[in-house]
Amino acid sequence: IVTGTLVLVLAVQLGLNAVLAQWPAAVHVFRILAAGLLFYIGVRIVLSGWADKRASLQDEGRGLPLESLKLLLAMLALQIVNPKTWVLAATVGTTYAAQESGSIVMLAALTIAIPSLCLAVWAAGGLVLAPLMERTIPRRVFAVCAGGALIGFAGLLFLSGP
Repeated sequence: IVTGTLVLVLAVQLGLNAVLAQWPAAVHVFRILAAGLLFYIGVRIVLSGWADKRASLQDEGRGLPLESLKLLLAMLALQIVNPKTWVLAATVGTTYAAQESGSIVMLAALTIAIPSLCLAVWAAGGLVLAPLMERTIPRRVFAVCAGGALIGFAGLLFLSGP
C-alpha cells in the first residue's frame, strides 16, 4: 500500500498529471478499473465471512510465495487505481510544487512515514479485534459490512463518471 502510494505520488510529481490532462479518457479507464477492483475485493471479503475458518488455518502457509506476490501486486494496483490515492497525490504534488525549498527526498520520506503510521494503527486495531473475529457471527457481520461498503463504493465510483 505504501509502495503504491509512493509510486503514484512520485509519478504525479514527475509529470503524470500533465499527461493525464492530455488524455482525459485515461482518467475514466482508471475510474472503471478502480470500481472493478473495489467490487472484486468487496465480494472476496463478503465471501470470506462464510469460509470455513479451520480449513483456511490449515491451508495457511501453503503456496506463500505466489500468494504473497499476488497480494503485493493487488495492493499496488489498488493504490494506483484508488481515487483517494490520486487525490492525495494531486494534493501533495501541488503543495510540494508551491514550495520552492521542498526536497523530493523529504516528499518521499513523508509519503512513506505517514501512511506507514496509519497502517500500523489500523493493524493494531485488527490485533485487538482478532479474538472477536474468531467467532462466526461477528466475523460474518464484519465481512458483510466491510465487503458491502466496498461494493457500494465501487458502484458509486462506477456511476460517478460520464
